[in-house]
Amino acid sequence: MNANRLKKLLLGSLVLISSMEVSAQLSVPFKSRFEKHLKGDMAMIANTIVNRADYSNGPNDAYYNHTNQAKLNDEFFMDYIDVDDDEATFSSSSAELYAENPSYKKIIFAGLYWSATYLFNEGEQKGSEKYIPVDPARENFTNILIKFPGKEKYTAIAGQLLHDGIKDRHSKDMAPYAVFADVTSQLQALTNPFGVYTVANIRATLGTLSGGSAAGWTLFVVYEDPSLSEKYISLNDGFATLNAQPIDFSYFGFHTPASGNVNVKLAFGALEGDNNLIGDQILLGTKKGGNFQPITDGKRKPNNFFNSSITLDGHYCMNRYPDSKKYPGI
Repeated sequence: MNANRLKKLLLGSLVLISSMEVSAQLSVPFKSRFEKHLKGDMAMIANTIVNRADYSNGPNDAYYNHTNQAKLNDEFFMDYIDVDDDEATFSSSSAELYAENPSYKKIIFAGLYWSATYLFNEGEQKGSEKYIPVDPARENFTNILIKFPGKEKYTAIAGQLLHDGIKDRHSKDMAPYAVFADVTSQLQALTNPFGVYTVANIRATLGTLSGGSAAGWTLFVVYEDPSLSEKYISLNDGFATLNAQPIDFSYFGFHTPASGNVNVKLAFGALEGDNNLIGDQILLGTKKGGNFQPITDGKRKPNNFFNSSITLDGHYCMNRYPDSKKYPGI
């Protein structure tokens, strides 16, 4: 695969991308996390955990301006979204995992990812290019909370650190991190794993930060369903910091039949907060043949694939709170 003119961070069949103006660098090579041949499918939900706060809007108020006049994240004061009315949490957002005929489905794998730009707790801009800490502390960010469908209380989750940008000279000005947790057993223990998930206490830099503050979470799920066709599903993860220079990365576990048509379903997750920054694209090709082609769909242009939206099959995902990429009337 070739990531061209990205300003972001990557995570395999699931890809996290972080906005930054830095040298291209594959900080953590991509490796296979999960591979399985089964009758079933994969599903993914996600949401942001920070949003703008201004004189007329709080961070829980969805940001619906996606015109050419919309501001960039570093032009806003960014604050935590917190939707759960729980004093024990400082940040939280929700999304619904939906599937038809859920009783036929058996969870095989579930991976929770969270990521943010997190140089310090809060910053402010001094001058055109200078950002200073208001609260210089940097807390533990590998432990969060998740509320599973049908549950009233949160479950504590300890994650595996994939990358911490504060230790990387290519990204230390924004210090993006990425964390993974295998939550397969927790979902398998649920009577019904399909429903609303709320993820809380993800940390990010508030206020203003070079490149803008961005943060969010993604739940990637693989399930068996005997009524569905056979598929080979695989997941890679790693970490790359990127800018205008192209960077190649390999995806492992991409198995295809020896003959016949190949139908491909790709899932990506992106830490990227600026819809109006164009020029980012991702191209797919083979190691032998090359011939890289840009990936796109109905809501993602070839030159702005990572556009700060959450979509499924060319449509915006509305079953989230807040649903900050919703187009009124569509």
